[in-house]
Formats: sequence, C-alpha cells, structure tokens
Amino acid sequence: STGSLVFVPGPASALSGQFGLALIDRNGSQQLLKLPPAPYEYPRLSPDGKRVAFGSDDGKEAAVWIYDLSGVSSMHRLTLGSRNRLPVWSADGEHVAFQSDRDGDLGIFWQRVDGTTPAERLTKPEKDTAHVPESWSPDGKTLLFSVAKGSSYSLAAFSLPDKKETPFGGIQSRNPPGATFSPDGRWVAYSAGESVAQGGSLFVQPFP
Repeated sequence: STGSLVFVPGPASALSGQFGLALIDRNGSQQLLKLPPAPYEYPRLSPDGKRVAFGSDDGKEAAVWIYDLSGVSSMHRLTLGSRNRLPVWSADGEHVAFQSDRDGDLGIFWQRVDGTTPAERLTKPEKDTAHVPESWSPDGKTLLFSVAKGSSYSLAAFSLPDKKETPFGGIQSRNPPGATFSPDGRWVAYSAGESVAQGGSLFVQPFP
C-alpha cells in the first residue's frame, strides 16, 4: 500500500535455469550424476534402475536424452527436431514414449532407446488437445495417458496390440493426474481435484 515491491532475484525465466541431476535414497543420501548443468526436466529411471531418461528444454528446443547410471558413457540424445518432452519408459526398458509436436499436434510417440529405429506415433489428439504419457502397464500392453483440453484433464488408455485409445475411469480434474500403474498392473493411482487452488486428492481405481 506504500508503493514498496517485494521480489525474488533470479534468472529472467525458469527455462534459463541450469540444473544438475542427482539420485537420492530413502535415507536422504544424494549422489550427483556426472552430467554438465543444463535445463533438465522430468527424469525417469528405467525399469531395471540402470538408466535414466530425461528432457532438456531451453525455451527454443526440447529433447529427450538417455544416460547410463554407471557413468561409463556420456548421455546420448534420443530425439531430434521439434519439441519432444515427458519421457516414460516401456515395461521392458527397450522403448521410451514421449510427447512431441513434430506433426503439428501434441500426440504421443515412442522410440527404441538404442536409436536404431525412427520414432513411431502412438496417439493422435483432437484439435486443441494434448496427450501426456503417464505410465506403462507391467505387461507392456497398455499406455496410460492424460488428455488435456483447456483447463481440464481426463485419463485414457492406449492398447499397443490393438492400436486403440479408450477413456479410462470417467476421470475429470483441474489438476494433472500424474497417474501410475501398480506393480501388479491391477490398479491405477492418480490425483484429481475440482480446482487448481485446492490441489488434488489421491485415488486408487481397479484396472481394467
């Protein structure tokens, strides 16, 4: 009311920040990975715990990378061109699914981790809709993904054998669901809330 302004000094944009990646165990011990600082985001451990997939986004280009936690090799870039984000490992650790705008929409693609094959489209969103990969079922047959349209999120499942998308659970939320399969594949845990300000509550629902 007196004209004073309170502010936090920092970079001009969150995207310009440089970060490291680290492992932390249940006791709180941290191990910094041998990677140069960069605008990293969304790190995900492989099913066998030996590799990590992560994104980098400098505001101009977004890519998905793979790094062997043994440190014997440098990180290698999995995706080229366009904006590729939000990596999720397949159950067998052979593929990574991710969101990409390479065809003018925000659909989900996947690609072999060794880079021997080009990316393959899995989902095709409707206009003004974005698909976000969430979790693979343990049997590798189903990819759970969220559908973002405006300020609303829902969940859907993509069947790999049938190449079909089906809505899951009748879920509607103002918050990203962050859904994940249980280790036995019989349940899905997710967050849902009626408003962003109130946050979300956690739910567990049988699958299918």
